[in-house]
Amino acid sequence: PFSAHPKRDPKTGDIYNFGSSIGVKDQLLIYRCDRTGTVRQQGTVSLARKAYVHDFVLAGPYLLFVLSPVTLNIWPVLLKQRNFCDCLEWQPQDGTEWIALDRTTFQEVSRGEADPWFQWHFGNGFVNDRGHLVFDTVRYQDFQTNEFLKQVPSGNTPTYSLSTLWRVTLNPKTGQSLDTHQLCDRHCEFPTLAPQDVGHPHRYTYLAMHPDNQSAPGELFRTLGRFDHHTETLTETMLDKGMYVSEPIYAPHPSGGNRGWILSTIYNSGKHRSELWIFDGDRLNEAPVAQLALPSVIPIAFHGTWQPLSPYSS
Repeated sequence: PFSAHPKRDPKTGDIYNFGSSIGVKDQLLIYRCDRTGTVRQQGTVSLARKAYVHDFVLAGPYLLFVLSPVTLNIWPVLLKQRNFCDCLEWQPQDGTEWIALDRTTFQEVSRGEADPWFQWHFGNGFVNDRGHLVFDTVRYQDFQTNEFLKQVPSGNTPTYSLSTLWRVTLNPKTGQSLDTHQLCDRHCEFPTLAPQDVGHPHRYTYLAMHPDNQSAPGELFRTLGRFDHHTETLTETMLDKGMYVSEPIYAPHPSGGNRGWILSTIYNSGKHRSELWIFDGDRLNEAPVAQLALPSVIPIAFHGTWQPLSPYSS
């Protein structure tokens, strides 16, 4: 197993990822690949329960796994009585647990606990000047998001599932939680950032969002936002009603630095077509620099990345 959320070290080109092995032994399988994708190192981390893990954090010298209290009831899956999605169970009494690993050796450094929450995706992680591990995540208070996603194909989505951007600070040596606070109160998902900032302190987080929290029930995301961690301000696109965005994808400028573009496939419901919109990363509140009509309607996409022809060329 190999998750949909590999993390590439911007300095070495090494790619870190994980997979979940649930069964007789419940564990995470950890990988380090070189820049060509060849696996160079593997390791395992034992789990105390059949936890569902979707994403993880690369933060300086650490890999961090956050285990929300969602467990897999595996027997109905193995007996083909129920599908995987229906066998994920919210058990808040277990709380949230995190495991910090040394990313060089894959050895466990610490474990810690916190109040229950659920997350699909992390924005980024880094070690601050005090040696504390800081990570950003889009956080839900429960697991109703799973019910909402099951309803999406039907077109009838009455389930309300609010998610907002949070920051958590912990001591990686002891696993102790030091601070947890909300950064932005707007309903959002799919946090991303410039690839050169992965694992390091960053200024901007890009998000798929709702124009306001009141429109969240029953709606897919309709705007893109950029949260500035220095000024704690939000800049967002202004799309017409009936336009639906997918995950923002960051494309760095070939000259380097902090310049770049934000790409998103947009479903235009009025014209029943999909389009690729390209924004200046510093001017999300202005008109896109390009709008490309795609030859056919494509599903609202979840994950993607920008891959230049030669990522190490000038």
